[in-house]
Amino acid sequence: MSVKFITHLASVIMLLLFFSIASWYEGSELLDHPWEWKYTAIFSQMVNAEILNKSDISQLDFFIYAIKFKPLYPMLMMVAIIYMILLLGYSSYKTKPKKFALFLTALGVFIAFLGNLISHSPTVGGSIFKVSLIVTGSVCLCFGVVYYFQLYRVRNKRFN
Repeated sequence: MSVKFITHLASVIMLLLFFSIASWYEGSELLDHPWEWKYTAIFSQMVNAEILNKSDISQLDFFIYAIKFKPLYPMLMMVAIIYMILLLGYSSYKTKPKKFALFLTALGVFIAFLGNLISHSPTVGGSIFKVSLIVTGSVCLCFGVVYYFQLYRVRNKRFN
């Protein structure tokens, strides 16, 4: 592992930690809005059938609230996570370009699928998050496919 890779990875982990804490803090506003518990406290409803007081709310629901109503830090979290995954994928498949192209394609499909999962969000933040996931997934998918066919074209030129 090179110093450059470790520096990038450490930097993105620190940014991810900061963005996660900021998202968690902003999402803690959920505790002050009991009328939102029914629509936003999804994880809490999985654990407890009914949410009666603040102590029943899961910490993960804070992130959902932040995505729905204050999407800046969750979006930055998403960017940091995707960058970290791309960095680790590139490091793993640096010598195997075909596998890296397939990795990019699979990552793009997965990210676009995640964006499609939250496609029915009635809030502006949820819509912004959905669109950004679908666009990011599409870009990864396109880069993966173009990179794969570029490798295929270069390989065929060598043999002709």
